[in-house]
Amino acid sequence: MAASMFHRGPDDLAAAAFPDAGAAIGAARLALVDMAHGRQPIANEDGSVWALLNGEIYNHRALRDELLRQGHRMRTQCDTEVLAHLYEQHGEAMCGKLDGMFAAAVFDLRRRQFLLVRDHAGMKPLYYAERKGGFAFASEIRAFFAGGLLAPQANWEDLEYYFDFGYVPAPGCAFVGLRKLPAGCWLRWRNGRTETQRYWQPPLDQAARDLEAPARLEELLRSATHTHLQGEAEAGCFLSGGWDSSIVAALACEKLGRLKTFSLVFPESPGLNEASHARAVAKDLGTEHEEVEYRPAMLPAMLEQAAWKLEEPSSSTPAVLVGLLSQLASRKVKTVVGGEGSDELFAGYEWLRPRLPYQLNTLIPRPLARTLLPLRWAPRWRRAARQLAAASADDIDFEFVRRSHPRDFPLPVAARRREFTGADAYAVVARQIGEEPVARTRERLPRRLLLEYGGRLTGGVLYSCDRMAMAESLEVRLPFLDRHIVEYAMRLPAEWKLHRGQEKAILKPLAAKYAPAVAHRRKLGLQIPEMDYHDPATREFAFQLLLAENSLFPRREMERALRRWFGPARREIRFLPLLIHLQCWWNTFLVSGSYGATLGSSDALPVNRVAWADAEVAP
Repeated sequence: MAASMFHRGPDDLAAAAFPDAGAAIGAARLALVDMAHGRQPIANEDGSVWALLNGEIYNHRALRDELLRQGHRMRTQCDTEVLAHLYEQHGEAMCGKLDGMFAAAVFDLRRRQFLLVRDHAGMKPLYYAERKGGFAFASEIRAFFAGGLLAPQANWEDLEYYFDFGYVPAPGCAFVGLRKLPAGCWLRWRNGRTETQRYWQPPLDQAARDLEAPARLEELLRSATHTHLQGEAEAGCFLSGGWDSSIVAALACEKLGRLKTFSLVFPESPGLNEASHARAVAKDLGTEHEEVEYRPAMLPAMLEQAAWKLEEPSSSTPAVLVGLLSQLASRKVKTVVGGEGSDELFAGYEWLRPRLPYQLNTLIPRPLARTLLPLRWAPRWRRAARQLAAASADDIDFEFVRRSHPRDFPLPVAARRREFTGADAYAVVARQIGEEPVARTRERLPRRLLLEYGGRLTGGVLYSCDRMAMAESLEVRLPFLDRHIVEYAMRLPAEWKLHRGQEKAILKPLAAKYAPAVAHRRKLGLQIPEMDYHDPATREFAFQLLLAENSLFPRREMERALRRWFGPARREIRFLPLLIHLQCWWNTFLVSGSYGATLGSSDALPVNRVAWADAEVAP
């Protein structure tokens, strides 16, 4: 199982077996902290508690000092060892003491129980399976197939969410028999039973208006960026040329002195090409700047590769671009910092501004608005009609972020059986951040931000970022999603987020201070240009992929839709990525003879690339 994830940890593979307990644990390690002595799994003094960690505990030094004062003895400086002793001292209560990006597991040999825990934002993945009284967990799905615990089988019930959300939200999974641990939760397995509890949720109290808020955020962001760079391995920064990554890059330069930065170039899409902005920031900061080009002709191959790396279909974010950038950065460094999370915390998206549909929804009689729904308009106007006829503001919110609507997308597919509503969207959010924050947050902007944070960010952006980067053995750390910054941002009054039409108002003075070259530019955001799907190579790829014998869609209806989408009007092309990602996933894991479907074969695993360290441990 661990060998199947060698890309997540190419520096070391090790395992420990516990025959009397009927258990074994293993890890593929990307060495960043105490590179020489941090082999996993690692135990406490008497071998009664063992720990595994994917990611990093940023406050591990403070926790270590506290544990040493309490009499614990440690052999390494590794953050994973801290987990074993912290559990020994505090049990499940240890989860609330952790700051970082992590998926962690602790095996209590005396109690014969496992404790799994995932960070507050869901930056690191964690899957688990219960089968015949047994229990298994892993960072990636392929491990369960490689271990012979499960065979790939599509979970159409959870895949229902994909067309509306663009991803499969936790605790659901695209494969039968697997679950994802939601962010901010721990899970305990003992005697064949699992118990899950939430240990973190967003704060419910709102701070008063404070003119020093930008300075306070600057202090928190500096501290977060510096702690995210405390490892021994060389680090770099993803630099887009926007406010978020530019501020992080400037603060990283404070810590490291000399910084490597990496950015994308879109030579055939000048309207979305931010290369000149990134170069200007890199020049001002004096970084070692490198670029990689993306061209439309590259897209088909990238889409097929992404299916294997993502493991579940995900089309809510341009994962292939993150993968391309990660390939560049991984040749130079083991870890990078980036600016993700800022838009969801500080209102960086245009749809979050007050909008006319909310006002018209209250003015136009609903029966009159419903008469507009059957009209065959372009998708954007059909969405507007649904917003006018919406039963609640939550429904209007969801229309802004949903990937497609059944009435706009009539192609039959097994996963499309019901129509989701705004209540369903916020129920997904509640499963990621807790029911109480969703129930008690009624103001529109804070509520919409919860929809972004607990929705697409956790289920789509962070999911894709981790998978595409770790496929290249690169860890992406996100200072804006430091727990202290998240909690501070969620307490901020709305005017520090949207003020007189200014998005991310609190960041404007920081941008002027740390990135003056881009302080007054408009936001673009990372995206694949829609016209790239009209590139001849992608057009041919789409026809071949979606009209093949193993297509998930009826050939006649699919061919008719493709010819309409690639026709002169080109109005509905935004649905195409949904289909391509799903079909590529299906071909990769579910079609007989595919690599994913035959992963259990020893020939499919790169076991010869690493040296194993095995240990048989008596209870």
